[in-house]
Amino acid sequence: MVLLKLTHIRDRLQIAGPWYHPVPQQVQEGDNEEARLLQSMRRNTRWSLRGTLLEKVYVKSLLTLIILSLFIALSCWMGFEFLGHSETRCLTPSVRREWRTLSAADKKSYILAVKCLMDLPSIFDSQTSHFDDFTYAHITAGGSSHYAAAFLPWHRMFVHTYEQTLRQKCQYGGAQPYWNWVLDSRDLSQSPVWDSELGFGLDGGSEGDHCVEKGPFAGRRYAWRHLPEKGIAEMEPHCLSRWFRDRHSLEDAEDEVLFLKIYDRISPEYVNETLNAADYSSFFKKFEAGAHNAIPMFIRGEWLNFTATNDPVFFLHHAQVDRLWWLWQDHDPKGRLKEYFGPSENFLGEHHQNMESHSKDVLPMGGLVSDGKVEDYLSTSGGHLCYTYD
Repeated sequence: MVLLKLTHIRDRLQIAGPWYHPVPQQVQEGDNEEARLLQSMRRNTRWSLRGTLLEKVYVKSLLTLIILSLFIALSCWMGFEFLGHSETRCLTPSVRREWRTLSAADKKSYILAVKCLMDLPSIFDSQTSHFDDFTYAHITAGGSSHYAAAFLPWHRMFVHTYEQTLRQKCQYGGAQPYWNWVLDSRDLSQSPVWDSELGFGLDGGSEGDHCVEKGPFAGRRYAWRHLPEKGIAEMEPHCLSRWFRDRHSLEDAEDEVLFLKIYDRISPEYVNETLNAADYSSFFKKFEAGAHNAIPMFIRGEWLNFTATNDPVFFLHHAQVDRLWWLWQDHDPKGRLKEYFGPSENFLGEHHQNMESHSKDVLPMGGLVSDGKVEDYLSTSGGHLCYTYD
């Protein structure tokens, strides 16, 4: 009778799961012995179940802890703390530094990474390079951001994409440097960015196509030209061209006026006046048409249209543009890190309709990477970004 009852109990317990295996017990006949065995059986079963469940919980908890630790370690390595959903907080921002403050080794490392990008195949066209892809995207997708509210966030995302590409595909270990041209406001042609060995080479002179003949990027061919009248990119391999507008190149009174205007717009006084703009719309309009445009007017060559990205100095220039926006935001971070408004299209265009922009607006990258949203690029220490300036 005792054996029958124990078998019945065992069968009922096995229904709870195949992981239960009762421990054999020595059985004695008699009611008292039966009761004792039943109580012992229940007690052993209870502790066996508890032990098994505790083991399973422990293993699951340990695995969860390991996975979570790896996830946190990875996020910290990337510089982010994940707060939930898509919200992130920047913990260890990379620091973008001015070109002339970099060591010789750091300058060479950056230049090598850029040359590496020029040697990688395009993601768009088998006849071009991955570096050319940035010019193609600037022509086809970046044009609409100029003279519009998206000018600053679009280029912030664009330069960030370039920086990440150098890191991920060319093993560049630093941050994107910037060129503080305010420091060269007495004579742009003497800036250290034009050094032939630890810089990007000099101008191409006044003859022919103004091809750069000295420096790490002399002799290279660049795939794309811009056709402004059609607003498209056309493949036409050519040299990197620069033609500095310095005092030796001035041809007439109009050139003289432009020359003086350039140096006025990059002067400390003018830049400080720009940084004192009361709101975002006033700031970006004055900035783009003023200090930003002064540099292309000085360099000329590639810089007179959307193929300015053929020149690696473009990315140092726009890192400086981004830095000045960062400084403007930092003056009132609570308000300005979310401040974004102004025309959503070229406010200088003939058919301008005064359409207002919004932080939910899309930043098209022309297939270079997935399109972004303005709201994710308003702060350098939130959204998808994690960097600061020295």
